[in-house]
Amino acid sequence: MRAPLGVTAVSAFIAVAGLATADEAISLEEWRSLAIGKTVHYSVNGKPAGREYYTDDGAFAVFQAPDGACVEGPWAHDDGRYCFWYGTDFQCFYHWRRGGKIISQSDTGGQEQVIERIAEDEPLFCSPG
Repeated sequence: MRAPLGVTAVSAFIAVAGLATADEAISLEEWRSLAIGKTVHYSVNGKPAGREYYTDDGAFAVFQAPDGACVEGPWAHDDGRYCFWYGTDFQCFYHWRRGGKIISQSDTGGQEQVIERIAEDEPLFCSPG
């Protein structure tokens, strides 16, 4: 017996909604093991969006924009968000896995950033910013 059109449409919606919720949040413990003492490379739409070094003590991060300018400040984990205090700028992001990639996005929305790679032994050379 064929399902009524309404049931088929609802089933398709649920399947698509299930795909959208397939993101897996990255725990603080996992993020620390991935990032501490390393440089994280971000891209947006395939173009470099900056890189971020997490200090060996795990307390600070240095973000370098594509133009070479840097900001540095403390970071913390709060209610599933990774929050950074860069001078007068406070920003929080979610990090999750999706389809074999690591994604980062501001808690206020905006463009998703793909973490292209996480590199060890790669210093940041920052211009005055």
